[in-house]
Amino acid sequence: MQLGSNDWRRALRRPAVLHVLVWLGFALYEQLTFLFANFSNPSRIAVVANYLLNAALFYANSELLLPRLAGRGRYLLYALAALAALAGYAALRCELNLGLARFTGWAPPPGMSYGQLWIAGIPRGFLFLFLSFGYWAARYAVGAERRRGAQEAQLRATE
Repeated sequence: MQLGSNDWRRALRRPAVLHVLVWLGFALYEQLTFLFANFSNPSRIAVVANYLLNAALFYANSELLLPRLAGRGRYLLYALAALAALAGYAALRCELNLGLARFTGWAPPPGMSYGQLWIAGIPRGFLFLFLSFGYWAARYAVGAERRRGAQEAQLRATE
């Protein structure tokens, strides 16, 4: 069975398919980074566990924090919750990497303290908070446009 171009377009309109493609693209980017950088090759367990942690932060922000707090005008509460999520993410990432170290053989660079390893997780957390904000804002804008179009169609129908 061969898929035509219209079948691919229809599949890409489904949010789940789009999410899988985006996360696979991110995973490919990460793997290429490991290939061409001077990093030690991490174990697959650690890589998958970190991807799951990244996805948890992304969806917690875009599906819980942003709609329930920022979407309702509670910006200060959102900022505090986002900072708490970021701190929790960095701590979980640190614990995850240190906890998996005995199974994977990975060790932090010599002389790196727990605090330095925790701080090293902050930029990655900011990246996923930023990306999830963009995702939420785009989804919110598309939803608002659809609602506006439906209201205009309803007004035209009643005229």
